[in-house]
Amino acid sequence: MTIEFKTWRGKNLNYFSNSILGGPSGMKPFLMTAGFMIIPYVVFLVNTGKYITDELSVTVPIVDGIILFFIILYMAIATFIDAGIIPRNIIPGFYMDPRSARRSITHLGLVKKISKCETCYIIKPYRSSHCPDCDNCVMRFDHHCPWIGNCVGQRNYKYFFIFLSLMNIHCLYIIAFSVYFIVKKGNELSDFEKAQGVRLSIKFNLLYFHFR
Repeated sequence: MTIEFKTWRGKNLNYFSNSILGGPSGMKPFLMTAGFMIIPYVVFLVNTGKYITDELSVTVPIVDGIILFFIILYMAIATFIDAGIIPRNIIPGFYMDPRSARRSITHLGLVKKISKCETCYIIKPYRSSHCPDCDNCVMRFDHHCPWIGNCVGQRNYKYFFIFLSLMNIHCLYIIAFSVYFIVKKGNELSDFEKAQGVRLSIKFNLLYFHFR
């Protein structure tokens, strides 16, 4: 008996004649997350970029811009790629080889049960799971990430990991040079400006505890 499959029957969206696959939320999560990373970089350039460039080197903002570029690139790959969707069976109530399929598998000395998916009508491979957001079974399903709007699974896990790693480097990079900028500007203040800043801080603290 020939079993027919309908590959994309879940909630995933296809773009450009099915050449790009995305999550059910469309491009909104990707654009939102990209904005959360680009805006701090722009603020960093406006507030500290010229000072850092003059004091240290022009390569400081350029290096961070290169890191940001690869963050967006790997995030786009992780967002608009098939995370490992398993084609579902379109025959209700029928499961692939229900008699011959193994009911369990031994992994690291432990016996793991292989279960059936009541939505896709398939016997789920080991470490796969059905994503309720995308409505598809995904190989080596990790989680559905709301920040990229797609599942994280077998085919995009490494890209997602690189994206997270670069994002942490980007954040630490901006924090480090922002602290450097604050310290240097603080040392450049005159004694009078420092005294004024202390008085202003005391006034704000008194007002805070007064109206608390």
